[in-house]
Amino acid sequence: MLDLDVEVKQGATLLMTTQSATKAFRGETRQVVRARVEGTLVAWPDPVACFGGATYGSEVRVTLGGSGALVLVDAFTSGRPAYGERWAFERFSTRVRVERVQKDERCEPVAIDAALLDAQHGAIGERFGRVNAFATVFAVGAGVRPVIEALLEVGREEREQGVLYAPSRLARDEGAVARVAGERTEDVLRTVHRRLRNVAEMCGVDPYRAKP
Repeated sequence: MLDLDVEVKQGATLLMTTQSATKAFRGETRQVVRARVEGTLVAWPDPVACFGGATYGSEVRVTLGGSGALVLVDAFTSGRPAYGERWAFERFSTRVRVERVQKDERCEPVAIDAALLDAQHGAIGERFGRVNAFATVFAVGAGVRPVIEALLEVGREEREQGVLYAPSRLARDEGAVARVAGERTEDVLRTVHRRLRNVAEMCGVDPYRAKP
């Protein structure tokens, strides 16, 4: 189990990423991340890949204070289709909660998102059809306005690549959320990278291209 507390001070920018895909093997794996952000947090890990028989759960809670801003990528794939393990896990769940501290110290939700895939509810692969990769991208706060605008752009690139792309504005103009799905993982990741092209300027490094 991974249990992580993160704090980003005002004026600071933190990039959180991974070296490669998070692999969930047979058995139970769980991740919990809590972040208090007054600067800018960019959480851009590689997708989660659940192998046959795996049970995986993830919970992310981000509390934005002051001028805090967030870019978050929550992505997963069908597992190991080359080894006959396509959507072969037992259970996958993910939950993201983004909230902002108000003047009276109350925490008001900005975005709440959750997904549950359970083999007991029916064959997961049949429900996903040809889709093998899925990503949800969040951008919240004035400090990441260029990313928000890029997420909300309407373009033809995704249609040409056969990728499903659906952006939406968050309430009170706090930001945007976009969902990306596709048959090929690399096409989904390429779409996410194109939409997050401004992150390199914010962080001083391109997390997508910096990976070995």
